[in-house]
Amino acid sequence: MVDLVAAAAGALGGEACSSCVQAYQRLDQHAQEKYEEFDLLLEKYLQSDEYSVRSCVRDCKAVYKAWLCSEYFNVTQQQCRHRIPCKQYCLEVQTRCPFVLPDNDELIYGGLPGFICTGLLETQLPEEEAKCCEYHHSPSLLPVSAGSRLGSSRLRLCVLVLMLLHTMVSFSSVHSGGGGLSLEALPALDESVARDE
Repeated sequence: MVDLVAAAAGALGGEACSSCVQAYQRLDQHAQEKYEEFDLLLEKYLQSDEYSVRSCVRDCKAVYKAWLCSEYFNVTQQQCRHRIPCKQYCLEVQTRCPFVLPDNDELIYGGLPGFICTGLLETQLPEEEAKCCEYHHSPSLLPVSAGSRLGSSRLRLCVLVLMLLHTMVSFSSVHSGGGGLSLEALPALDESVARDE
């Protein structure tokens, strides 16, 4: 659809419209790259599709994608029927994605969120708060299970902390102009060492 709009903008000869569409294409590409990074992290570090009795990787990815769109495209459709605070998307990711589990196999569902929303406690008047169009992905029936456990709770903690750090570094570099830190220089986790622990 973006290509169709770009073609229409070129046909009209409007430089402003064309540059606007190109800017949205760049944002779309950047959001897609961030989603693919997140997808790879989940695939690499979570060895089970079911990490909770309430959520699974598919749900986490869906709410993460909706949150990315609300961050990169913070304009809403004119025909939006129901608007919600944009920060609600972040809270959905925080509650549906994996948690950092404590070093105790008895407390499976306790711990800190693996994805932390920032800026939620800032004082804003309700009318100043950014509103987004409410988006619902089709809910899936989630299997109720006791949850699969990875071998070591310490490994799970390290993995989820790495995911959190990666997300924070990625978005802090986006907001600071792109010249920030990069995780490319960090060494990869040696899987044989991880299995031994």
